[in-house]
Amino acid sequence: MGPSGTYKGLMVFTFAKDKTSRAVGGNGYMNVWQVIRHAPAPPKALMPPSVRIANVDGNYRFIDSRGDLLYTAKSKDSCAAGCTSLVPFTAPVVGRSIGDWLPAYGNDGAQWTYRGKLVFVRRDNERTPPPGMLPLSP
Repeated sequence: MGPSGTYKGLMVFTFAKDKTSRAVGGNGYMNVWQVIRHAPAPPKALMPPSVRIANVDGNYRFIDSRGDLLYTAKSKDSCAAGCTSLVPFTAPVVGRSIGDWLPAYGNDGAQWTYRGKLVFVRRDNERTPPPGMLPLSP
């Protein structure tokens, strides 16, 4: 098929063998063609300065200033022995709440909570959630 428009100054083509508008059969064809994927704008959220929102594997997630994913437990008792790769996501000792983020104070200092759940960070560069944990989404 011929060009069907332009994107950032480049011609856009459809793949003749695709049967529906959502089909991506031509992605990587001849190591030349790439599918254009629409990524919606990240959601707006009030958050601590050390947190940002990033598109991780097609989903918006909270990450820290180093780019590490932030996690929270699925349930109150869900993180036992499998969470050795996680550390508390520390908050400033004199921190104040920012949107849905609130510091929780304990014997080891302050830790951020998000919507009432403790927040952890994974420092081993793995993207797979530990058992019982969920990546934190806005």
